[in-house]
Amino acid sequence: MLTLMLEFFPNGDTNMCEPQVRSSKSKGWILNAIGLCLMSLGYLGEAISFYERSNAIERMLGNWFGASTIYRNLAELHLHLGNLPDGADAARKALA
Repeated sequence: MLTLMLEFFPNGDTNMCEPQVRSSKSKGWILNAIGLCLMSLGYLGEAISFYERSNAIERMLGNWFGASTIYRNLAELHLHLGNLPDGADAARKALA
């Protein structure tokens, strides 16, 4: 699935550009999916920025359910990394 999600980026460059789709909702979904893939593959550090970028889009759209879901993903990720303060912060934001 990660390979498929990378197809939405010019030259597979996920660092500075957004997924090349029209819908902001789809952009957020793709970024979250990449975060989930990276986390599942053990690339925990790389997943953080995708969750944060996805969450920024969801909050901009006012999609609080989507933002909450991504905050839960981010909380789990921080806990796996042993970063308890950031994990607790993300969990609080997921509940808010």
